[in-house]
Amino acid sequence: MIKGATPADANGAAWHTLDEDPLTGWCSASGMFGEPTVIELASRSTIKSVAFDTAHDERDGRVPKEVLLEVSDTSAKDGFKPIADVKTSG
Repeated sequence: MIKGATPADANGAAWHTLDEDPLTGWCSASGMFGEPTVIELASRSTIKSVAFDTAHDERDGRVPKEVLLEVSDTSAKDGFKPIADVKTSG
């Protein structure tokens, strides 16, 4: 985790996106929803799929309504290109 968006509280820290624990979650602080979370992989990788597990969300406010997923083959700071732009209704 190179950079995590400002969490709403300690239980919403961005590193929870990678902990594989279905009981933890991550969320941005109010008004900070546009902040990016940047994850650097150890080597060049192929991403075949991405999933967001929302089965144990405490409340509707923690379910992402918009997710923009970008990758960079340049660096952790620039060269990002979108590979998925997901918006849910509701």
